[in-house]
Amino acid sequence: MEDSNAANSVAGIQVGDELVATTGVVVRGAKFERQLVPTQNLDFDTIMSAITSNEPKFGCEDVVLQLKRAASG
Repeated sequence: MEDSNAANSVAGIQVGDELVATTGVVVRGAKFERQLVPTQNLDFDTIMSAITSNEPKFGCEDVVLQLKRAASG
């Protein structure tokens, strides 16, 4: 969408780009760790849970998305 974070990113996310990983917070008991989570074999709801787990209460100020650029043709 025009003027979205994706459109305003350095390279811009383009139609056909593939999300291959995102940061997510893994909580185990009283401990938590932010990790880069591979997304290629995850369903939409699991990916969205990983993205939305990047909360300020865990010290997260951003979300990192790793993309594979679509082949131009």
